[in-house]
Amino acid sequence: MLNIRKLMLPQYLAVTAIFCLSFVTLVSTPAHAANAVDWAQAEWNVNANAGQTVSRTNTITANLAISNFQVLLSKSIAKFATIEYGGVESLANGQTLTLTLIVTPSETLAKDTVTGSIVLFGKAAASATEFMELPSDVQVASLKRKKLTAALQSGARPLSAIDVSISVEHSGTGTISVQTFYEGKKNPAAAGIPVYLDNELVGETLDNGVLDFQATAGKHRVTAFDPYLAGAGKLVTIRRDTTKTVKLLMTGAGLAVALDHRLTGDLSPVVPASTSELSVTFRNSSGSALVPTQLGNASVEQVQTGTTVDVTDRFEILGNGEIRTVSEAYLGDILGVDGEQILHVSASTANGTSLDGTLSFRVGRYSLSGQVVAPPSNPELSTQGAEILFRVLGTKVEAFAATAADGSFTLTGVPAGNVAFELEHQEGEVTYSSSGALFVTGATQLEITLLGPEDYVNGVPPFSIISAPALLKPRPMEMQRRRKSAKAPDVPRAPPQGLVAAATAQVTISAAADFEDQRVQDTATLLVPMGTKKLELTYQVITTEYPEFVLSQSIFNDVWDLAVVANDGTRLFSISRNVNSQVSLEPFWDPTGSTGLIKESLDVSLLTVDQDAAITVTGSATNIGDDILPTYVDATLAVAGQELNIQLIMPGSDKDGTFFSVPRRLSSNHFHKWYDFKIISPAGVKAADITNVTVKLLLGAGDTLGKTAFSGKPITAGYGPREFRVPVTFGGDNPRTSPVNGTPPEAHNIKYEFQFEATVNGEPASATLYSGSEKALWRMPDGILRYGGKRDVGGDDWASKGTFEWLETYGSLITRINDISGEHGRNIGHAGHKSGTDIDIFHFGDVLYSAGTDDPFGLLNYLAAEELATNAVLGDEAATEELRQWILDQRTGLANLASNPIVGEVFTIIGRPHDPLPSGWAWGLIRDGKITAADNTVLLELDAGATLSSTIKPLLGHDDHYHIDLNESLLNEDP
Repeated sequence: MLNIRKLMLPQYLAVTAIFCLSFVTLVSTPAHAANAVDWAQAEWNVNANAGQTVSRTNTITANLAISNFQVLLSKSIAKFATIEYGGVESLANGQTLTLTLIVTPSETLAKDTVTGSIVLFGKAAASATEFMELPSDVQVASLKRKKLTAALQSGARPLSAIDVSISVEHSGTGTISVQTFYEGKKNPAAAGIPVYLDNELVGETLDNGVLDFQATAGKHRVTAFDPYLAGAGKLVTIRRDTTKTVKLLMTGAGLAVALDHRLTGDLSPVVPASTSELSVTFRNSSGSALVPTQLGNASVEQVQTGTTVDVTDRFEILGNGEIRTVSEAYLGDILGVDGEQILHVSASTANGTSLDGTLSFRVGRYSLSGQVVAPPSNPELSTQGAEILFRVLGTKVEAFAATAADGSFTLTGVPAGNVAFELEHQEGEVTYSSSGALFVTGATQLEITLLGPEDYVNGVPPFSIISAPALLKPRPMEMQRRRKSAKAPDVPRAPPQGLVAAATAQVTISAAADFEDQRVQDTATLLVPMGTKKLELTYQVITTEYPEFVLSQSIFNDVWDLAVVANDGTRLFSISRNVNSQVSLEPFWDPTGSTGLIKESLDVSLLTVDQDAAITVTGSATNIGDDILPTYVDATLAVAGQELNIQLIMPGSDKDGTFFSVPRRLSSNHFHKWYDFKIISPAGVKAADITNVTVKLLLGAGDTLGKTAFSGKPITAGYGPREFRVPVTFGGDNPRTSPVNGTPPEAHNIKYEFQFEATVNGEPASATLYSGSEKALWRMPDGILRYGGKRDVGGDDWASKGTFEWLETYGSLITRINDISGEHGRNIGHAGHKSGTDIDIFHFGDVLYSAGTDDPFGLLNYLAAEELATNAVLGDEAATEELRQWILDQRTGLANLASNPIVGEVFTIIGRPHDPLPSGWAWGLIRDGKITAADNTVLLELDAGATLSSTIKPLLGHDDHYHIDLNESLLNEDP
């Protein structure tokens, strides 16, 4: 049987003992395989002028005989550089070789420094123990795939790498002709639109909306925006003595991309409950603070409850750009809440550029304290200076605490949740360790016992809770749901022995959570014969909390752990999880609530060189909050066989694999996602031995049948001999079209099931693996009118299942839709439009401008309203009457939306400053019935105004549309 396990990216960021975030910058240095070669220069930096050829040399000395010698350049520099070394194919021990890098940088390259790597490949004698692969494959992964594949197929392996830095100076200029439009190419913008090159103002457009200017050859970012109204930006490449036409279709959402920026602050990932203020700052791409002049909106989304708290009035802008809560601002409704919270802030600068960003945080309200004590096997062991790593499972929060002379420790500012800990302590040749997980809902004291190999064998518990607040019990209604869900596991619980031969030495453990909050542990020891090189740990975890209570992220989520400990106390393997975290953190749940069989290969060769070794496996499970829905841990530890082991890497198509757009039947995706795999063992097995992969799209957490999304041989071209790729979306490398109807959507939660078939040592093998729990996005219902001009190439009407159903039920509440979400939740210029639950719609009432009313544009409609208001202020009675009716239409439409219980917020038009209209003129008319100048002079009064719901809020950058934020917790997102 094939065995495949998931290799995740790092899940946590280190923080201090009071949970304040620390950042670490990784700096590349020349990597050597045990000094297979020595470089004459540790750095290889090149200065070159664009369009001119320069060369630089470096020298290496071989420290062992090398055949199949090759030198490869990373893709970033191979585009404009070559390497010469005289066609040498082998190096003798001690031989010196000169490498010459020839660089001819193109004028289309960016102005700043270009970095890359030069990697040496070769084949060493089998007896050369000095030869090893690079500790990181970063350099290898960046090579051109065809050349990399050829090198690996020849038997060569990476020997060493050196980083190269090429500083490019550009000469010559070209012309950029910027053409600005309002949303569609048939709507040229007017004169006076500011145009920026790399964030520097270069001029304003003429009457036809065009500006021509000179720019240095190379890559640039060109931006244009109509202050407070609309903007757009593009990355363009300029060649010497040529003209580049850049068409910018400005939209209200485009204001947020007119200036590269991000929201920063000390509140992420943890805010201490004792804090008296919150502070954030917008910064540009170089890290400099941006200074807003107007705060648009500030809100805190409390993810667990779906509640959004408006905190706009609690913040102010300081002169240095800091956005900070005002003195003595009330924070109790934020600092008194557990779980993830998301701060969303929007603002604008003096020139009308919009700033928008979010930060996720948790509140650190509790303390963890206690004592580390010596084990029964060594009562005199000193516990001073033991460093304990604490992790809040399912989050990015980590912290360290060191013990005092008596073994005591204290950790403050701990967020609520399942907290895992681990530590190791060395005395002589013996390693003592401990690990576990506990549910923290208040000040907690625990006693952690350091365990030596004898203690693990004897099943000594790693910790005990001395004091903790009584765990909040499930409410009667939830307890009834939990009892109704109670059942036996859907999969057999026999210890997983299917991967080891019957005659192979092995032991098994089985831990079943039982009484409420009581840790159930099982331990076994395997006597490993001298000369054994590897062991296989095969385990399976099952929970009856899945899917209902895991997907709803109930606070009563069980914890489990598993560890393998050597006879000297060294931990060969260790893992702790809570069941809720396993929707996004490996090992993932399959539709039955099982992880499936997972195999870990453990190297014990150093422990068994001249003697037998006793290796202990121990595992536990704890029922949190009840004794109804248990979790089980079963494991087998055995001497390794020759089974295939493959690693599955997260989707390689984007950084966030959470959202997957599912096209309608017979349709395809435009942007594609995939999973990359790497064969780990046994030696000699290649990707070509994978004969077929079938990918099933599982619609709903409990779907065990699925629909076939892909079937065929994996993609191996351009990869190493042991690596391959499997597509999961439709089109591109996958010839299949969607088999899913999609109208209506069948599910919100989806998974991918991978069924592998292979030939290993001439025999057929198979295995099944599941992805994490993902979220589906679907095309919005048919029949809804659209507006806004050009659509995104991947589509911009992708909605969650609940949003689709809301639109079908309450479609009469909206006008026309501009967009919902980009394909796979892509950011297409709209902050917040990711999960398919935010909708941008056209203004209410009649379209005011006359041209193109069959396909109206929100910007032109706003400008028509702005012209009406201008004329009304100047005394035009006809304009006043038309404006009055338009405002009444807005109030009616907004009130109807706000009365819908699923609508969380509606962000509305403000009205930009445009002489004689002051900033906020439109919101003033909607709310107060009048336009008021800064000196409180009433410029126009239509009526007495209206009482508006608190869910209706003005927001910068929304003059051309209304933004509906649906309450995700109230949408029907099941199954």
